[in-house]
Amino acid sequence: MPSPQAEQAIEEKMDRIEEILEELILDVVISVLIKVLDRNQLFANLYRRQNCCRTNCDQRDDIPF
Repeated sequence: MPSPQAEQAIEEKMDRIEEILEELILDVVISVLIKVLDRNQLFANLYRRQNCCRTNCDQRDDIPF
């Protein structure tokens, strides 16, 4: 049976490992969310419809009334 000091050392190491893993997981989740946000903004900008007010423009929106 390990001594109480050895058990305490093992417990402290396990706690530190848990803290490091938690930090790593949170960093990964945050970076993924940032990438998703960037990609959504990129797609929103690409697919945003450009309104044109010139009468001879093909991209002009027809006025429904």
